[in-house]
Amino acid sequence: MIITKILALSLTALLFACASSTPTPAPTPPAQLAQDRGYELGKPIDRIMNYRLDSWNYINPQAVIIHAGGNRDYLVTLRDRCHELMNTEVLATTSTGSAMRAKFDAIIVSLAGSRLAHSTSSTRKCYIEAIYLISRVKTPSKQ
Repeated sequence: MIITKILALSLTALLFACASSTPTPAPTPPAQLAQDRGYELGKPIDRIMNYRLDSWNYINPQAVIIHAGGNRDYLVTLRDRCHELMNTEVLATTSTGSAMRAKFDAIIVSLAGSRLAHSTSSTRKCYIEAIYLISRVKTPSKQ
């Protein structure tokens, strides 16, 4: 009898916890992410060939902008939220041969208080959902 009451109370508490949780907001569309940062979104691409990760900019837990040498900038969206992106100073990527591929490769971030070079147990792979070539929006010149 006591076990039944404990089980009923546990299930009730679980139901209240599920009912009171706030829904996860829908991800911002890639075009909006690019536009908010002064870029125009190109078509999605399967891979970035022969890239060099020069620098990157955090957008949100599911998106970063990668500057890959020259005038090549890419919006990279991630399959899942990667909250460690917000606080990391070091970013790395996996690659297949000389290309970084959507739906296959990952962005690697160091976990709090760790360094990428020292241990793979102190890193997290955030898998890439999509890659978009982006370009700076040209502002009209004043005459």
